[in-house]
Amino acid sequence: MSIGLVMGDAYYTSSEELLRDADMAMYHAKTKGQNRIGTFNPALLQQVRDRLHLEVELRQAIERGDFALHYQPIVSLRSQSLRGFEALLRWQKGDTLISPDVFIPIAEETGLIFELSRWVLHNACEQLRQWQQKYPKLQSMGLSMSINLCANQFSLPTLVAEIQQTLEHRQLRGQFLKIEITESVLMQRLDSAREILAELKAMGVRINIDDFGTGYSSLSYLRHLPLDGIKIDRSFISQIN
Repeated sequence: MSIGLVMGDAYYTSSEELLRDADMAMYHAKTKGQNRIGTFNPALLQQVRDRLHLEVELRQAIERGDFALHYQPIVSLRSQSLRGFEALLRWQKGDTLISPDVFIPIAEETGLIFELSRWVLHNACEQLRQWQQKYPKLQSMGLSMSINLCANQFSLPTLVAEIQQTLEHRQLRGQFLKIEITESVLMQRLDSAREILAELKAMGVRINIDDFGTGYSSLSYLRHLPLDGIKIDRSFISQIN
């Protein structure tokens, strides 16, 4: 159980205002974990207002299509050759690019992540197909497109079917798509994730674990999953000379 408290010199004209702020402090405490006490302060109220404002802007941005994909090349250190691309979602807000670290958590909380993720899947696959048609050598090189799946997507019963339909519509073989899933998502839904990953592997899709080293970080469970690669988090190796 988490508890919210209002402390300090705050002045209230109604009990509703007092309960609002105590409730806000309680939910803030819940985001930090169970069995905590949170205290309200004006800065917390401003954070909530800023978040609501950003949520409204995010919804409007989705309606306007103010998003872009940036394609980060993946290069083999051994051969110095291009191996593929990773699709990175960016919010083009005027002349400013908004980082996913800012808007993805809000998109996940509000359910907007499903629409954004579907847009990423379709457009990244379409871009790869266009490159293959324009540069036939890319297909013979086996260059792949990597996209990230969030935790919420693993709750969708239509996930595998949607990926398969996207590949078929773009006339892409499964081997050209790489799905990246964070370690925390796998550990939260290990049994269901194993089934989903097996279905994707049967289609030829390759599977990578992203941010390995930030969660459970155990090598023992990896052998029970149909994985093709591990992306070690930079915090795990940043001190290597």
